Amino acid sequence: MKKTWFWLMPVLLLMAFKAEQRPEQEDAKVVNINLRNITNTAFQAGERMTFRVRYGFLTAGNVDFIMDDKTVTYGGRECYRAHGYVKTASSYEWFYKVRDEYHTYFDKTAIVPWYYTRKVHEGSYKMNDTVSFDFNRKVIKGTKGVFKMQDYTLDAMSAFYYARCLNLKNAANGTVFKINAFIDDKIYEMGLTVIKRETISTEFGKVRCIKIAPIMVAGRIFKDNDQMHIWLTDDDNYLPIHVQSPILVGSIKCDLIKYDNIRNPFTALVKK
Repeated sequence: MKKTWFWLMPVLLLMAFKAEQRPEQEDAKVVNINLRNITNTAFQAGERMTFRVRYGFLTAGNVDFIMDDKTVTYGGRECYRAHGYVKTASSYEWFYKVRDEYHTYFDKTAIVPWYYTRKVHEGSYKMNDTVSFDFNRKVIKGTKGVFKMQDYTLDAMSAFYYARCLNLKNAANGTVFKINAFIDDKIYEMGLTVIKRETISTEFGKVRCIKIAPIMVAGRIFKDNDQMHIWLTDDDNYLPIHVQSPILVGSIKCDLIKYDNIRNPFTALVKK
């Protein structure tokens, strides 16, 4: 899990699948389903973000999050189609090469996934995965079998976008938001803890942020002194502008360096 979370961290979190693979039509049937209605004021179709991943003073690679310019229809439901690409810098590949690609269709109204794929290439390890979510039958169909679904289970990509729909602005420090996520053929009872508000220096200048930490409700992913932290812009966009995670030696840092077509004005940026 530690290595997986390192590359999911701008997600929490999470990335996307470059290939133009489409879900099979029989998997796309949605019949008389009643789902939640999530208010989303944070993102929109066409949003793009680029992150720089650093280890110490070295640039280890980049992560791109890209949403299609328009919503798509999946099983009669209007959906966002989100992508992401994880790539190590060429100067870093002698040490550890990463080429991860992820892809998800997630419901525009309920912010839940219908279909998710990923293609992982990390060092000598390679893996392809395809997952469909059946909210009628409450099951998840993965590459390695069928799994019983917990309420509103998310994939790594949709969890990233769902987290930006939470009412963090009015949340007191210490508030925990619970999330169920399906990762590596297992459902994890996870959560996000609001740590505090603070202003940090970024690529764009000083930015007001909400600092959060990912946790597991049943058993933590990280120890108390070995925990990932994420800084979201304290405005209506909740952009993940900085992420920091300890590793065996030192720490990995991830910074937003470019964005385009965000939904709201970047009001968290402190004017000079």
